[in-house]
Amino acid sequence: MELWMEKLKSLRLLYAEDEDGIRKPMANTLSYYLKEVIEARNGEEGLSLYDEQRPDIILTDLRMPVKDGLYMVKEIRKTDKKTPILMITAHTDKEYLLSAIELKIEKYLIKPVALDELLSALRLCIEEIESDRTLFFECGGCKFDFKTNLSFMKMVTKLN
Repeated sequence: MELWMEKLKSLRLLYAEDEDGIRKPMANTLSYYLKEVIEARNGEEGLSLYDEQRPDIILTDLRMPVKDGLYMVKEIRKTDKKTPILMITAHTDKEYLLSAIELKIEKYLIKPVALDELLSALRLCIEEIESDRTLFFECGGCKFDFKTNLSFMKMVTKLN
């Protein structure tokens, strides 16, 4: 198994899809690759579960009843610009697509989605998560940040 697939096993994904016949089988398949798949039936439920669970990746249908995926993503992006988001839809509506791109979506997938296409999109999400993590090396009170090339020393004050 490739390293990125091993990393998937430690991640939690929120999956919002209104059609049970699509959501359930997809969630079952995804649960083989991920630590946990949190299911939502619409954007409102998805937003609530996002707030409670703070998943590592979000996969959402675009058009759903109650609140759609675009609404959910807009609300999430008000406070969270980093969590990777994949949008999936049966529609190729250009206006929706442009709105999604403005919200920093990792990938826009058109239904039906093949497993290899979905896994490829999840790999992009891992790359995004990894690129955002800071790498530190610590030794004897010193810390070096490989991402910013900054070093820090712990100051110790001795009191009499």
